[in-house]
Amino acid sequence: MLPAAKVYEALAVAENNRLFAYLEEIYERVPEADCQRCGTCCADPPPAGLIEYLNVYRYVRDNLKDLHPELVERAVRFFFLHLVDPDAKCPFLGTDSRCLIYPVRPLNCRLYGHLDRKAHEELNSRGMEDVGEYYRKTHGITLPKEILESRIPYCEDIKSKGHLKLEQAQEMTMGVLALDAQILPSRLVFDQVVYAPLGTHLACGVLNEGVQKKRPEVMKEYLETGASPLMEKYLERAGKFNF
Repeated sequence: MLPAAKVYEALAVAENNRLFAYLEEIYERVPEADCQRCGTCCADPPPAGLIEYLNVYRYVRDNLKDLHPELVERAVRFFFLHLVDPDAKCPFLGTDSRCLIYPVRPLNCRLYGHLDRKAHEELNSRGMEDVGEYYRKTHGITLPKEILESRIPYCEDIKSKGHLKLEQAQEMTMGVLALDAQILPSRLVFDQVVYAPLGTHLACGVLNEGVQKKRPEVMKEYLETGASPLMEKYLERAGKFNF
């Protein structure tokens, strides 16, 4: 994830090398669909590439200025709590359950509903067991059962004009990662070090590295009391962030 000081440097690289145009070409390969935009898939936002985050960043900067403080707060809350609060949702989901960044939503959001049931279930077959085991062994944190067993449901409502095979979806994902590799070292990209939900991307740009490392402490506070004074302190600092 990029600190705020590096975002504009990365934006310049992406713009000078037409990476946003290449990203749009990947998006255009996803079939058209009739989506009700109910927000169901936003309950567990999928990971996005760095180039996708940069695309969203400039859209938010230029088109959602009135929402900047709110979006920063939501992103920070998401970063700290999405592994311990089953009600945590994508920070870019509006109060009307509509996506605030729909024109620039990431590939994984666009793919939802375009895979057949078998491909969808295969893609979402991995649970959170490894993540849960890491937090239990490393930090003594037991993640909620709802989090560990969560799965994105198959959507019956999206009417796709052409279902995609799993291999096609994976090829598009690799295309996004290849664009990321023109901005960052390939080892970081293809090890998926920077492949994360948009809320995490934004929060890591807002919070310094020291604060990011406090996440387990915040998670413990929240699990024990349903609140986190430590997080509230960080939210106050984050309120000073400017796009």
